[in-house]
Amino acid sequence: MNHPEWAGDLTDAQRATAFGNGENQLGLSICRVFVNDNSNQWNRALATAKYAQSNGAIVFASPWNPPSSMTETFSKQGDADAKRLKKSSYGAYADHLNNFVKYMKNNGVDLYAISIQNEPDWGFDWTWWTEDECVDFLAICQCEYGQSRSAATAAAILEHFYHNGISVFTNYNYYPNQVVYHKTFDALEQYRRYHDNRYYYAADTDVIKKHIEQLGFSDTLFADYNPENSHSVVDFKFEAERQWSEQHQLYTTPEEIINALRKDNQPVYASFTVSKLFYLYFGWNPDGIGTYFRYGCEEIPVYIYFNRYYFNTSDYKLPLHLRKSKNITFSLGSRGNFKSLSFFGKLSWDSERKMIDAIPLIITNMQA
Repeated sequence: MNHPEWAGDLTDAQRATAFGNGENQLGLSICRVFVNDNSNQWNRALATAKYAQSNGAIVFASPWNPPSSMTETFSKQGDADAKRLKKSSYGAYADHLNNFVKYMKNNGVDLYAISIQNEPDWGFDWTWWTEDECVDFLAICQCEYGQSRSAATAAAILEHFYHNGISVFTNYNYYPNQVVYHKTFDALEQYRRYHDNRYYYAADTDVIKKHIEQLGFSDTLFADYNPENSHSVVDFKFEAERQWSEQHQLYTTPEEIINALRKDNQPVYASFTVSKLFYLYFGWNPDGIGTYFRYGCEEIPVYIYFNRYYFNTSDYKLPLHLRKSKNITFSLGSRGNFKSLSFFGKLSWDSERKMIDAIPLIITNMQA
């Protein structure tokens, strides 16, 4: 903590000892600076902050008090002159903090973060904050660009877990920052995709490349694709499905899949999640997994073949993968029936058998 107003600024020698990375130097990686309630004094935070940052330390800031014009006195724990931020000054105080961030940036210091108060539950010597006041300030105040980052984060969490994040956007007491909302929501969704994907199937890179080229997509789509890396497989599937959908080349519901197959009698690409699976036996060992699509009053069989790309005639092993491990051989059926899976691949209509043949590119979330 560097607090020139309280203990004096560090000297050049002290800065070198604290943040230097040489012999007999501490190499500290974090520096906290004081936010003076008087903006005319902000220059006092610069010298040490700039030195620390130049040596690789992150710098963040904490205020002890808002400007006096934004506070009011009240009685707390026997202190009749206790101080707190006026609710009517929430917006002005947010501007005060944002202005400090801008001042530091304009003078060569990119703050990692800024807090709203030092020790908010100990206000005998500075400003008191209750838990509710902290929440209200973070949620209601308009931050830089007039939008609240904390409200956006709350909306993303609600949407991810409970699918009701829109409630924050429809309440005009909040101003969620949409950029922060989407970044937070996308990160949560990505984590869920990674976490759910314990067993998966992934075609080789040359197979993926062939399909991408046939559809006219850029090779950059699979630049980071690695069938033995579960995160890479999940990321590719997500991005490919997005691009296929934007080009109207991907079908996702049983009805639109079957309509598309019957209309032109040509293969189509599809993405879907199914349960109630059964194994397909065309020899002694299972060669794939089957399910049914409901289409009106009909149940259309769907056969998902693994051995289109992989088939070992000596032991019938299928190359499924286990997350966070190297590629493993996996005897289909040896670990119990799969309860559900998420498919992405190519489908074709067999008019004679009135069924769908499914050739997978990627299968994720194989839940046993």
